[in-house]
Amino acid sequence: MIYATKPRHDENGSTHGVTHTTGKGTVTQIDVAAKRITLDHEAIRKLKLDAGSHDFQIRSEKTVATIKAGDKVDFSIEARGNAMEITRLSKQK
Repeated sequence: MIYATKPRHDENGSTHGVTHTTGKGTVTQIDVAAKRITLDHEAIRKLKLDAGSHDFQIRSEKTVATIKAGDKVDFSIEARGNAMEITRLSKQK
């Protein structure tokens, strides 16, 4: 017999070692070919990341299709250990 189970949640809202959270910042640089973006962002408390400028991996080129340097953005981020990836970006209104 097979039973459906709920996803296992670790501490701090992570699932199977992956932490999901959101943030706000300003785009300072985009490298589409390398799938990298640099954000000057507010503190991301859930990841214990102080405010500052950091380089992040992006999930796909589509993530930054309508974004350019200087845009203020809201973003979603996934973290696995020290690896962080931006999964969604949208211009702030």
